[in-house]
Amino acid sequence: MATASMRGVDTSTGLGYCMVFRTALLLTGDARHAESAIIDAISAGDSNDLSPQSIFSDVVKAAVSPGREMPAQEAHPALALSILPPELRPVLLLSRSRRHCFVLRVLAGLSREECCRLLQMDVRQIDEECGEAARELARSSAIQDIRRNRALIGLTIESVGRNAHERGFR
Repeated sequence: MATASMRGVDTSTGLGYCMVFRTALLLTGDARHAESAIIDAISAGDSNDLSPQSIFSDVVKAAVSPGREMPAQEAHPALALSILPPELRPVLLLSRSRRHCFVLRVLAGLSREECCRLLQMDVRQIDEECGEAARELARSSAIQDIRRNRALIGLTIESVGRNAHERGFR
């Protein structure tokens, strides 16, 4: 049976552990649940090999387990948002299913088969959820760009209007 692995991650440094935590955080949507998933994976795994590569699959399994979803009143999204780089923050706004599919398939680079096994979904569902997640994130990114540039856009429109008025256009 294939196991989930961290592709392209330098596990000789702390970067591997950061990737494991970041993946757990994106999957659970909460720092406490991410930590809990990591502790569960370490406790259940081989105590002789605690490298990021060896615990990744167990962390993913623990993070996506049905009981890991936190009730909204207990969630601390501000903490999760403060830990993640700005470009990953919108991922937390996805529904649980879309977030899981997108994180594992796109960000972690797992195969469709690995995602199907871990998430107990079929290939069609994985593809649909990833596609919808990508569309939602693209819309979110566009909205953020507009908000970020709103002041600049407003100033530009105002100056164009002023120039047109000064030139006699009404």
